[in-house]
Amino acid sequence: TATRLYNKIMNEIKKRIMEHEGFRDVAYNDTLGIATIGYGHMILPEDNIQIGSKYSKEYLTEIFEKDFEIAVKGSKKLIEQYLTNLYTLDVPPSAIAKIEGVLIEMVFQMGRPRVSKFKKMFKALNQGDFNTAADEMMDSRWADQTFERALNLSHIIRLL
Repeated sequence: TATRLYNKIMNEIKKRIMEHEGFRDVAYNDTLGIATIGYGHMILPEDNIQIGSKYSKEYLTEIFEKDFEIAVKGSKKLIEQYLTNLYTLDVPPSAIAKIEGVLIEMVFQMGRPRVSKFKKMFKALNQGDFNTAADEMMDSRWADQTFERALNLSHIIRLL
């Protein structure tokens, strides 16, 4: 069924994000100095998580699930805002699912406001120009900071 396929795709995206993020059960400051825990969760004051303290995998997986849902909602908003042609182009549903997956991961990592600044990438995606979209992903501070991840995600787009 469609629901089962959707859940399978979402689980694959979650797995890829978890692999890219890695897992730490002790709060730490990431490469940009941002307090982080679990699967790349940016610690917020309301989390009441202490740097150097250890937390259970179950608790941190719950936080990941919430962060993932925020990323899914954020990517949907970006698609509505910037990819108005995507569903009218001759793009197969499997390619659209891959674009959504890449956007979910980008929003998970950077947040919707930062991903919304990838104007040239969105313009290229909206025109079905996947090579240019991938080039624009790599021509970014994001790619400079997390090169392997950006390369991996841009490669998914380039192969569409």
